[in-house]
Amino acid sequence: MKSPEQLLDNLFIQVRDYLKDLKDKSKPASDYLPPAKLKEQVDVRLPEEGDYDSLPEWISKYLKYAVKTGSTRFYNQLFSGFSLAGFAADVVTSLTNTSMYTYEVAPLATLIEKELIETMGKLAGFKETDGIFVTGGSNANLVALFAARNKFTPSIKKQGNYTGIPLVAFISEESHYSFGKAMNLMGLGLEHLIKIPTDKRGKMQVEALEKKIIAAKAEGKKPFFVGATAGTTVKGAFDSIDEIEKVTKKYGLWLHVDGAWGGSVLMSKKHKYLLAGLEKADSFAWDTHKMMGVPLISSVILFNKKNILKSLNDISGTEYLFHNDEDAFFDLGQMSLQCGRRADALKLWFAWKCLGMNGFEEKINHLFDLSESVKQFLQQSPHYELVYEVSSLNICFSYTPKYFKKKSKSDIDRFTLTLREKLVKSGKAIVNYSTLDNRSFFRLILVNFDLTKKDINQFFSDLENTAKELQA
Repeated sequence: MKSPEQLLDNLFIQVRDYLKDLKDKSKPASDYLPPAKLKEQVDVRLPEEGDYDSLPEWISKYLKYAVKTGSTRFYNQLFSGFSLAGFAADVVTSLTNTSMYTYEVAPLATLIEKELIETMGKLAGFKETDGIFVTGGSNANLVALFAARNKFTPSIKKQGNYTGIPLVAFISEESHYSFGKAMNLMGLGLEHLIKIPTDKRGKMQVEALEKKIIAAKAEGKKPFFVGATAGTTVKGAFDSIDEIEKVTKKYGLWLHVDGAWGGSVLMSKKHKYLLAGLEKADSFAWDTHKMMGVPLISSVILFNKKNILKSLNDISGTEYLFHNDEDAFFDLGQMSLQCGRRADALKLWFAWKCLGMNGFEEKINHLFDLSESVKQFLQQSPHYELVYEVSSLNICFSYTPKYFKKKSKSDIDRFTLTLREKLVKSGKAIVNYSTLDNRSFFRLILVNFDLTKKDINQFFSDLENTAKELQA
């Protein structure tokens, strides 16, 4: 049997080889196989007897068939790229295997998380900040709704909701689906999540919001929460926080900003105007594993007031874990829905130490510059159409080859989906699509810090060449 040291040496050789392949821009972003064939290549069954010497083999197979999300051919999700600092943090986090409930077991990690929360709150413009790292943007939105519900029905923590008056929340029709899951989980009901129409760019229509609030009150319901979006999932649109805040202030409602995607523009002096008015919000969700390039998961929920999280989560029966000692002020566990919690803050801290504020700003500005150049290219080409106006790093476009000009809309939609599937399965470009307003289109996400104009040109070249193959 190989020693742990030999296995570790082998692991890091495999890591270096993987990164070498990742930098090779000629290599595909995936080696796609359908499920049945993949099972033939990799035995996923669990053995009765284990064998540590087989570890390199399983690592090799996993790396071979994993989608290379760090590749410059990967445009599929709201995250992409490879962060050496983040990778190192993940290794150290697993190596030390701590949990974030008390200062006693996570001393430096606790100080790091508290420092990041304070700094990020200041960037958001909050006068005082409460916050914690959570398991993703969906969880951050859940915690925001949780806080708003308990503020508007203070007795609910102990007595439950027996008032019989429905609580009503409002989001745009292009908000993230996690709000629906949160309403379901909290027993508030999907029918009491009111979706507000958006304009052509994907921004919430503020006049429609006010009308819906008035209508809900007239029906005897209790409006309590408005969720604005800073960077919608499909169009990348930013709601007008300033205008929405005027409405929430008028009716005394909680204002949450879901900045899971677009919150990182706060790092850019040039683009942070997209979040104008954020400092007036009650809560803010921010995923740094997206536009800041930190590995999954690195998400925070921030509140514009101290002690909200502890009042939500502090219950009895925790004396075995939380002790009233000199370090109790630093314990984060009583602020969290979770008990065991990874030291995810370390990834962002390492990355921030390596890049600095200026480094993040430079890279985010670079991505926005690329987005503008793609927009100009699409506008100038006769065979491409910008389906929606570009608001940030989401490019929604369609491609209609010359020979398709007389085809029906349904034919073009089918062609788009077929073309996209062929691109993805070939590994030439992992790019997603969406279907809105009765049409299907490509949804290109520019979020990998390593992307260049040459990479973008290669993407469109591969797309056009694959379309020619389909025509043949």
